[in-house]
Amino acid sequence: MTQLITHACTTLMNVDALTEQQCRAELKSLQEQSFVKDIQLIQLKKTNSRLNHMLENLCDTFIEESFSKLHAELHRMSVFLQEQRAAAKAAAARKVRR
Repeated sequence: MTQLITHACTTLMNVDALTEQQCRAELKSLQEQSFVKDIQLIQLKKTNSRLNHMLENLCDTFIEESFSKLHAELHRMSVFLQEQRAAAKAAAARKVRR
C-alpha cells in the first residue's frame, strides 16, 4: 500500500515581532506538537521493528527452502493486509460522512 508521506515543518516566524504572551502561546503550541510527533515516532519505530522481524523470518524460511511454510506465512500476511485495507477504507468512509 503506497501512501503520501507528509512532514510538517516548523513555521519561520519573526519572534521579535511577537509579544511575550504570543511567544509563550507559540512555545506551548510547539511543545504540544512536538509531543504528538514523539508519540508518532515511537509508533513508527515499533512498526519498523515488527516489519524488519517479519521480513527476516520470511527470508530465513526461504533460505531453509521451507516453501510450504513460506507460502502459509505469505497467505497469513495477505489476509491481514486485506483486513487492514478494508478497515482503513471503512474509517475513511466514516470520516467523509461526518
